Amino acid sequence: MRLILIFLLLLQVIDIAIHLATNQVEAVRVTSNLCIAAGALVGTLVAGGVARLLMVLGGLAYAALNLVFLVQHGVINPANDAIRVPMFAFVFASLALYALMSLRRR
Repeated sequence: MRLILIFLLLLQVIDIAIHLATNQVEAVRVTSNLCIAAGALVGTLVAGGVARLLMVLGGLAYAALNLVFLVQHGVINPANDAIRVPMFAFVFASLALYALMSLRRR
């Protein structure tokens, strides 16, 4: 499970780094990265029901914040007039890794 955690955390760092490098830092997206990272860390390093609850909340917050971003800014990135394919890829990969972590935690 630690390898999955490392990949998930690395994915969040890369996502934030891309935002910084392209000068497109969005507070909602970065906050979502921090939520899923915190949930993954708590879910991996802490035992018990509260840790499981915090892990679930981290995943839900990540998904909800990314949906809020899409509602606010749309599916098309105005910087390049293209569908936000990288965003969808990061979100899908992050949620897939998070789900895998959750299943392996049981």
